[in-house]
Amino acid sequence: MAKKLTEEQKCLFSYIDSIRRVFRATYFRSNQAKKLTEEQILLFSYIEGIRRVFRAKYFRSNQAKIIKNIAQFSSFGQLHSKLWLIDILKEKKLLNLGDIFLCAGWYGLLAFFLLHDKKLAIKRVFNFEIDPLSVSISEDLNRNFMQKDWKFKATLKDILELNYQQDRFDTLKANGEAKTLIVSPDTIINTSCEHISNFPQWWNKLPQKKLIILQNNDFFQNEEHNNCVSSLEEFKNQAPLDFLYEGKLKFERYQRFMLIGYKN
Repeated sequence: MAKKLTEEQKCLFSYIDSIRRVFRATYFRSNQAKKLTEEQILLFSYIEGIRRVFRAKYFRSNQAKIIKNIAQFSSFGQLHSKLWLIDILKEKKLLNLGDIFLCAGWYGLLAFFLLHDKKLAIKRVFNFEIDPLSVSISEDLNRNFMQKDWKFKATLKDILELNYQQDRFDTLKANGEAKTLIVSPDTIINTSCEHISNFPQWWNKLPQKKLIILQNNDFFQNEEHNNCVSSLEEFKNQAPLDFLYEGKLKFERYQRFMLIGYKN
């Protein structure tokens, strides 16, 4: 199958392999292995995961659609912003997350990190996406959490169609058969607010008494972003909560903002 790989695909797979090689060389082939932090172990597990998924399936099937996304999906900004979220949850002792609705969770990166963290009490994570490929990739990446009782499950459904008090939705089993689930989320997470053009409509659907975790950014230059905010204050005005946390993380080209709290 290797002959069917485009030059861009070869380059991207080489990129994934390089991350893995550098990480292994830096931490695992030295005497530092005993000093690995949980975060370092988790990142290596993630790197191994994406390497396995893309070698096993997507690079061999010549899925051109993912080529544009994989570098961004694995970028420092994506990784750091998700780990930042988890760090704040532990710092604020917001550990009991119960059933999670992950809105527009893309390839399931945050779910991967959440479910691997042993300090968090998570019942299940449901990733809702409108892109079938994202559903498929997120399930492949989180395959270990789908073997029993669906600790993770991705579903093709618009987040504007969800009932966040209690939703009844159909999802697909491994054999392709539909199964109906009825779930009342304890936690609602949306780290893709910059992509939600009709954000007020989505926001108005969220009920009280649910833990809400949001991220946005000021990266207006990205043409796919249609709901960026220029400051943390603007984000707070867009999503008023009884705040348990508000903060920002500065990257080279943009700032990422995060809000955690309950709707008032």
